[in-house]
Amino acid sequence: MFWERCRYDWSEPGTVTATVIESNVVKPGSCWTLKTSPRDEGGTVVTTTVLRNYRQGLKGTFAKCANHLGGKRLFSWFLRSTLQGIERTSTDRESTA
Repeated sequence: MFWERCRYDWSEPGTVTATVIESNVVKPGSCWTLKTSPRDEGGTVVTTTVLRNYRQGLKGTFAKCANHLGGKRLFSWFLRSTLQGIERTSTDRESTA
């Protein structure tokens, strides 16, 4: 239903930016950025910045409303789940080495 193609930039250490090339919901140039920084007590802080310019029309309007109503919660859940999966994989690899 919703799709986008992005160009990923990993040139800055600890940062990845995805810039939309084409999409049926957001305009090209829309982007999201993930930044990591170490915590003093160990671990990592991950900061997400999302800049979306939605297309006009039914899909763009629906996506804009959904993002404003629950996007923060949805993206937070997705990022936490992904990072937990990566952490589990890293722990599994360390225990078998």
